[in-house]
Amino acid sequence: PKAFVSIHHNGGLDAPALGHIGSEIYHQVADAEARRLGGLVYESLERELGALGVAWTRSSRAGVRARTNSEGTDFYGVLRRSAGVPAVLIEGAYLSSDSEAALLATDRVRDAEARAVRQVVVDRRRGDEVDDVRAATAGAAPNIGRGRTGCGLGIDAFASPIAAHA
Repeated sequence: PKAFVSIHHNGGLDAPALGHIGSEIYHQVADAEARRLGGLVYESLERELGALGVAWTRSSRAGVRARTNSEGTDFYGVLRRSAGVPAVLIEGAYLSSDSEAALLATDRVRDAEARAVRQVVVDRRRGDEVDDVRAATAGAAPNIGRGRTGCGLGIDAFASPIAAHA
């Protein structure tokens, strides 16, 4: 495979109060292609949601980053276990944020999110990647938010919600 993409929506009881809102993309620690893939997905999400006029909120944690465990390897098992294939884990929005949960309750926002990811995956498969990754890939932040886990509404790349937009 050329890439592995795992899509989730994050959550946490204290997340909104701590300002943890917005999209977060995690890439493999030691893979420059995974970092690039994460940047492309992040930019595509910005573009698709922005076109809808969605108030796409951001926090200081939003963006593209790596997260390490105590051994210095990838925190997330899905990223560790996909070594050799550029992989990203997408936390598209926070379900525990009332405003983001309301957005995700609409077909137009879920469809825009699916289109954003699909476009990057399809472009990557065709070799049509865009060279403009800009600030989305600025600096990885290791060891962020230990103990916080996402609400796994996991859909791996090429699964039905993305393929439905093919």
